[in-house]
Amino acid sequence: MLIVALMLGFALLFPSPLNGEERVTNPVVPGARLARMDSSQSTFELGKCDSSFRLSEVRVDVSEAVDLSDDGTARLILERAAEFARDKCRWTKGYSNIVAFIVQPGNVHARECYLFSVNTPTRCIVRGRNYEEDKLTWGEYTNYAFDARVARAREEARKKAEAERGKAKVPISRTIEGFSIGMTREQALARLKQGWGREYLPYVADEREMLWAPMWFSGVRSGEVGRVTVGKTTTLEGIYFRTSTTKYVALYFYRGTLYQVTLGPLGVPPPILPQQDEVFGALRAKYGEPGTDPRRFRGYFWQDAETVLDYESISARRVSYTDRRLLRQIEDVEEEVKREEQERIDRERKTLPKGY
Repeated sequence: MLIVALMLGFALLFPSPLNGEERVTNPVVPGARLARMDSSQSTFELGKCDSSFRLSEVRVDVSEAVDLSDDGTARLILERAAEFARDKCRWTKGYSNIVAFIVQPGNVHARECYLFSVNTPTRCIVRGRNYEEDKLTWGEYTNYAFDARVARAREEARKKAEAERGKAKVPISRTIEGFSIGMTREQALARLKQGWGREYLPYVADEREMLWAPMWFSGVRSGEVGRVTVGKTTTLEGIYFRTSTTKYVALYFYRGTLYQVTLGPLGVPPPILPQQDEVFGALRAKYGEPGTDPRRFRGYFWQDAETVLDYESISARRVSYTDRRLLRQIEDVEEEVKREEQERIDRERKTLPKGY
């Protein structure tokens, strides 16, 4: 009996180290804050209990109901994992050298995690490693779900800021040089004919008078001069001319509707700083501070719910008034044209020569 009692006492004082893995569901964890976690949604598994480096590693499987993008929830689970490691691994010294990672089925943010207990790559959402003995600071910490949430928030903030940038303090004019955005091609031609020779004059380029001019889009081939077509339907047309106050005026039509008016104002030729340009100064005085367009050097814009007003001064001083709704439709048309062009190229690439 004495020998048995001594053996039991020895076992209580020096529990044997874990070999392999031990799975415990819903462990009892001390601490009021930790008790607030719903333990039914998580399973803890000790994957490594190393005596050489006094290192312990805990895998936590959580249900899909747990929101790991809430970083507070993720850190709370890691705290439970740390307490689990201290309870189950005899070599753990305080909180030092505890590694914990969280796995969640179906989480699209899972990434490969560096682990000590497995040789094959494991995809996790959260991973932490603590170094300090007396407290949890997680010197190494990654939460991919939280990072994705932050990235989404930043993108939403960027879009919101972009919507506010260049917001015109008064409605942007939609009638320029006598032509109203939204008018039909026939109405515009009638207005042009009415003022031809007096208000409106031929646009001269390379000593040639031009009325119709091609419109160029990346990856788009113009059919008839001045028109870009998709299938057999004319979708885009352009008219060039000049006035007494402009070097040129370009009217652009989408399916017979005027969607953009672009002007080349008279005055000091480029290159010119916008701050030195009276046209830019007049626009800023009327519409307020502009937004900047990162896609173009020295590109500025103002916008309201219907219209965007662009100013550019690097290659050729231009001012453009564009209908926002029609512009979105045109961008869709451009993508359709690119797709049709790519399909044509693919068909030609697959065509074999006769008698091969």
